[in-house]
Amino acid sequence: MKRAPQVLIADRSQLMQQWLAAAVRGAFGTVDATCVSSGTELLHHIADCGPYDLVVSHAMLPEISGGQVLAMVRTANLNTPFIVLSYVPSAALTRMVNRVGHADLVDDPLDAAAVRAAARQLVASNGSCACQACA
Repeated sequence: MKRAPQVLIADRSQLMQQWLAAAVRGAFGTVDATCVSSGTELLHHIADCGPYDLVVSHAMLPEISGGQVLAMVRTANLNTPFIVLSYVPSAALTRMVNRVGHADLVDDPLDAAAVRAAARQLVASNGSCACQACA
């Protein structure tokens, strides 16, 4: 039996973490979501608790930004699919997300359809996921 997708969600707001978990759940039916509230926690979970089928991170996190974590993850040769959320993405963030691969920028984090579509597309294109949605 296949497992639920393993999803790591990073946002400083617990309410937004819950909302994002529900949005991603809408893409796959069920997910095993872990939520963190800082860039340091995000980096720790990716390095020590993964692998994850998907990471959803707000660009602006305390301590280390979501964009910086994404850059570090790619420098470490990890291809974990990554959604970066930003209400007003900078040109530099947009270029970086487009350049690193297996990542998408959602510029309206409250657009559940955009979050779901990005989640489905990234997880399906990764090819290494063993979750029930990718079976």
